[in-house]
Amino acid sequence: MTDPFAAAVTLDLDHLHRQTAGDTALEREVLNLFLTQSATKLERIASAVSAPERRAAAHGLVGSARAIGALEVARLAALVERAEDGPSDTLSALRAAVRAVEDVIRRHLRS
Repeated sequence: MTDPFAAAVTLDLDHLHRQTAGDTALEREVLNLFLTQSATKLERIASAVSAPERRAAAHGLVGSARAIGALEVARLAALVERAEDGPSDTLSALRAAVRAVEDVIRRHLRS
């Protein structure tokens, strides 16, 4: 059984439900897509050699996180996207937030 408080903090399942018009198969597909792509997006952010490359990678994560209701991930990715300098402590916080969302998603998909 999932921890409803953890899910509410890291992943707004009501938002996801609205975004997918209650289609549970679509919800599962979107969540699996996030799981598949989040690590790649984080790696692109961390390995970016220029600010425009980092901003583009972070922007992609902002969009996918907002789509599923991972609002803290979206907020942190937006901070990285707007940062003038390279990766910082915000990137570490972003990684931790993505891991937390991934854990909630995995538990949700098993339920």
